[in-house]
Amino acid sequence: MVIKIKYDVKVELHISDSENTKVSAYGTVILNNCIKFPVQVKNYINPDTQENTTFLAFPRKMNSAGHWQDTVKCDKELYEIINEKVCKELASYIRTFFDKEDIDILQMTMYEKDKSNIKAIVSVKLFDCVTINGITIREGNNGFYLKFPQYVQNGEYKDQVWAINQVAYMFISDCVINEYKATIQEHDRDISRTDSPKL
Repeated sequence: MVIKIKYDVKVELHISDSENTKVSAYGTVILNNCIKFPVQVKNYINPDTQENTTFLAFPRKMNSAGHWQDTVKCDKELYEIINEKVCKELASYIRTFFDKEDIDILQMTMYEKDKSNIKAIVSVKLFDCVTINGITIREGNNGFYLKFPQYVQNGEYKDQVWAINQVAYMFISDCVINEYKATIQEHDRDISRTDSPKL
């Protein structure tokens, strides 16, 4: 007989303070005051598309055949609960040093070149004192993502500006991409009103 137990999930999260690490945050999940295991918020940048993806990682180990296998594997419902609590912890941390009023989008130019994954070029002002030009909004396999200004050196792209950690990047990215989506929706509504037949 299987007894269904309601999930009681606690998350203790710590933010990585390294700007070079692939781990944005790390911590511990406590399940029903019985089981405890580590989790990490990881960042992956696709080397071909430069798409930035953040995901929740659970413990793994390499087996005798040399393959990675999950040490902890959650069902979909529990994963979503843990992910939601981790996101709340990250949001709480962000509010300690960032506020939406700290980001002012000065200009957003739509980029409509065929077959390009660049959708817009943006200028933002941070903390009412510094302006960053040349931020691009791009579209990848997992949706929209943000790229800070870069230059090319010896055939490689180098960042000119970057967020101090992945959590700061996520906050800036969310603000800019949400504004982009709102602009697109407003543009589509304007077209719809223009195309509507007049009575």
